[in-house]
Amino acid sequence: MNGKRLFSVLLAIMFFTVAAKAQVVKASIGVTAGGVATMMSHPNTSSLGPAYFNGYGGGFLTVKFGRAIALRGGVNYLKQGSDYELSGKEMTAEQTYMNIPFTLLLNIKSKMSLECGFYRNVLMNSTLVEHGGREITTYNDKNVQPSNFGAVAGLTFNMGRYVFLSFKYHHGLTDSYVINNSGCSYDFAT
Repeated sequence: MNGKRLFSVLLAIMFFTVAAKAQVVKASIGVTAGGVATMMSHPNTSSLGPAYFNGYGGGFLTVKFGRAIALRGGVNYLKQGSDYELSGKEMTAEQTYMNIPFTLLLNIKSKMSLECGFYRNVLMNSTLVEHGGREITTYNDKNVQPSNFGAVAGLTFNMGRYVFLSFKYHHGLTDSYVINNSGCSYDFAT
């Protein structure tokens, strides 16, 4: 089953569960915002490049099943990128995505949850900035894949009735950015 179909089925289950209005099921919506550190990885080495900091914002729907388990789906506006060197030129790649995460939350303690699931990024815009001394050239980046898929895991802390603090790790399972240069390809993982 592909990612789109799986996401559609799980989202439908969430909405039908809410419509059933079972006593142990509770739904809530919210707004999310945060910071993102993106690092470039090279497939031939285990080292990561310097972090590139940016942010995201969007909304989510959480459906709780009792006190221990919840499902969360969302839609976010995500901006990410990375700095790298290619053929002796300093480059900055920036991408804007619609990020669609879907996670399972397991309550570990009363104010802490383990969160794991998957995400899909759909490309909205991409630019590549070439730094050539004083000259800076910006153009549309053709090396970015139109969408990518990955896994997410982290911890969420309940800081009060309406405020949550989450620390998440997103790991790309497909390449989001590929540059072919003399047989090399670079993967900009999130």
